[in-house]
Amino acid sequence: MDKDNEKKSIDGVEGEYYIASYCGFAPADNPQYALLIFVDEPDASVGSYYGGAVAGPIFSQVMGEVLPYLGVDAKYDEADAAKLDVKAQDVTGKSVADAKAALQSQGLSTEVQGSGDSVLIQIPQGGQSMPKDGTVVLFTDQASRSTTVEVPDFSGMTVSEAEATAASHHLNIELAGAGETGSSGITASGQSATAGSKVTPGTIVTVTFIEKDTVM
Repeated sequence: MDKDNEKKSIDGVEGEYYIASYCGFAPADNPQYALLIFVDEPDASVGSYYGGAVAGPIFSQVMGEVLPYLGVDAKYDEADAAKLDVKAQDVTGKSVADAKAALQSQGLSTEVQGSGDSVLIQIPQGGQSMPKDGTVVLFTDQASRSTTVEVPDFSGMTVSEAEATAASHHLNIELAGAGETGSSGITASGQSATAGSKVTPGTIVTVTFIEKDTVM
């Protein structure tokens, strides 16, 4: 993969105007197609204007949608397959034992809140996409439904550090920006839930990553 940023001039005036780019090819073991994504004057609200953070996710989405039409099937190793998103089953109304068995069959972990015998609500909700190795929190009585946890500050963390921190706070994490590309040397630069805010256990927090060693 090749990622870059370059300055440009407008009406002959040089300034902080950027073009974020990301170039890659597929399939990795027998390249047949190449794709170059340019983003003119990227919005740094994602946490960065570097190519890996801005154009990288677009590259991933386009390739993911186009390659099947070209007869190129996705291949995953065991580590990749374990991280694919799944849609959690709706287990509300089921007994705790049946709910846990159903979700664990999808590769999801469970956490039970309360002392009831059946599931009143679940977070994430049934049908919502979540990481395959994520945790569904099952609330079994009225008292447990008011439980909250504090969102940590993921800034500067690596992907593994952010995943471990999210798990310790009873939260699920979704990777965005450079985190979706699988690149090394990336750190968290933004998150969908404000650090210090209170949310329901099991909530999915989207964390955006940038490449800390990218050169403009």
